[in-house]
Parts: sequence; structure tokens; C-alpha cells
Amino acid sequence: MSQKTNPTVIGAFVLIGIGIAMAAGLILSSGRLFKETIPYVMVFDGNVAGLLPGAPVQYRGVTIGSVKEIKLVVNREKAQANVPVIVELDPALVTFIGDPTHDDGMDQAIQDGLRAQLESQSLVTGLMKIMLVDRPDVPIYNRNISYIDLPEIPTSPTVGESLINELKALPLADIVTETHSTMQNLNKLSATLAEEEQVRAMKETLTALRDLSTTLNEELPGISKELIATSQATRRILVELEPVSESMSKELPTMLAGLDENLSGFLELQNNLNKTLGEIQLLLNRNSTSRYQLTDSLAKFTELAVQAADFLDYLERHPESLITGKPE
Repeated sequence: MSQKTNPTVIGAFVLIGIGIAMAAGLILSSGRLFKETIPYVMVFDGNVAGLLPGAPVQYRGVTIGSVKEIKLVVNREKAQANVPVIVELDPALVTFIGDPTHDDGMDQAIQDGLRAQLESQSLVTGLMKIMLVDRPDVPIYNRNISYIDLPEIPTSPTVGESLINELKALPLADIVTETHSTMQNLNKLSATLAEEEQVRAMKETLTALRDLSTTLNEELPGISKELIATSQATRRILVELEPVSESMSKELPTMLAGLDENLSGFLELQNNLNKTLGEIQLLLNRNSTSRYQLTDSLAKFTELAVQAADFLDYLERHPESLITGKPE
């Protein structure tokens, strides 16, 4: 009889096969099976929070590698801690024209100022990345960690760290002392200028008072004479007006009474004039009978006046007619 197959062994082989297939798929999909990478180490002095394995390594926005491993090295003798970060760069993504090898090109780029610097990937997630930047102003300072036998790319502090380091390097105590001294000198200068301004103003005031005193001394005698003459003339006028005032005070009641009578007569005359004007206006009304009669009378009077003028003219030419009569 044939031996019965164990299901457990078959299941184990199936699981192992599936695991091998998945691993092969991942390796093939990532493209790392036949890809050659070059490892480098970068040592950071500051905080690398947010930097994780697999984070991109970029140069001018182009991803040329990734972070492989992050370590921590503590030197108790020097009381300092460093964070070595091992990265892998893909030489197929970087081409150095004119250099025989990738290593020579990277060495020359480092000599020309290539530095590694931490930058933020996202403000939301807080993840960090490594950016290769051109900073020839940052000197090359290699840590030369003995147990990590890899070429080192010098690092550059971030913008915030650079600002903090520059602030720390500033002699803040001396700056504060000098600023305080400068403010004191400015206060003294301001007080001095204010005092000089006050002294100048006082001098100008005294000069003006002296000029005014001189002017008064020169013109005061003439002014005094004019005032005395004016006072005497005023006194004479008052003396001359005194009899007139007494006479007016005596005659004023009589004058007022006469003025009251004249005013009454004037009011009566005004009323009579108003009545006369009313009658004339009524007489001159276009449709009034009086106006018609007056017009007719004026026409007849005009005709009589013409006849009288003719008669007088005739008598002037023939005065004898008064005796002989008018010839027929």
C-alpha cells in the first residue's frame, strides 16, 4: 500500500512557496535586484526627528537615493552626540561628465561645496528628507567614525540651526551694554541740546526786552507829551460841554413834548395823504364815471383853449376889430 500524504507538510510547502513568490515580486518590483547603489554616511549634530529609513535623498529636487539606516553615536569623553545617517545613492541617476568614476565626481563635488542638509517633506506630517545643497561657505568637517567605513558627505545645519548658531556667536552681552551706553549718551546729548535751546531762547528774550526798553526810553517822552496834551484837550472839551449839557437837560422835556406834538401832526398828515391818494386812485380807475366826466371836461376845455388862442391871435393881428367888429 502507498503511504498517505501528510496535509500539514503540503500546507507548509504551499505557504513557503507563496512567501518566496511574494519576496521575489517585491524584489523585482523595487528594481533592487540588479541595481547597484553606493553607500555614504552623513553625520548630523542636531535633531533629526522626522527622518525615517526610506526618506528620499535629493539634489535640486531630483531624487538620487534614499536613507538606509539611522544610528546614534554618543561620545562620553567629549560629552557630545552625533547621528550618523547611512544613505544609498543610485549612480545611474547621476552623471558626472568628464570624470572617470562616480567616486571621483562625488569627491570633486564635495570639494566644490556639496553638503547634506535636512529639509521638511511636509508641514502636515512633519517628515524630513535629505537635500544635497551647494554651500561652499560651509567648511568641510568630517567626523571619521571608525566603525563606519564609508565615504562621508559633510553636512550643513538647517536655516533655523544656522540662525541660532549665529545668534549664539553674537556677543549679546556686549551688544546690550553698548546699546545701553549709546542710549545714555543720546539722553545726555538730548539734555544738552535742550539746555542749549533754552539758553538760546533766554538770550533772544533778553535781547528783545533790551531792545524794547531802548525803544521805550527813546519814544516815551514824546508819548508822555502827547498823552498830557490829549488829556488837557479832553478836559477843555468837557468844561465847554458842561453848560451845553445843563441847557440840554433843562430844555430836553420841552423839546420832547414839541417832538411828540409834531409827530402827532405828521401822523394826521399821513392819514390825509393816504385818503387823498385813495380818492385819486378811485378817480383814475379805468371804469369809473368820474374819470369819464373828467376826460370829457378836459377835452372840452382843450377845445375852448384852442378857440381862445385863435381869438387872441386874431385880436393881436386886428386890434381895430374890437371897435369895428369882425368883418364878414
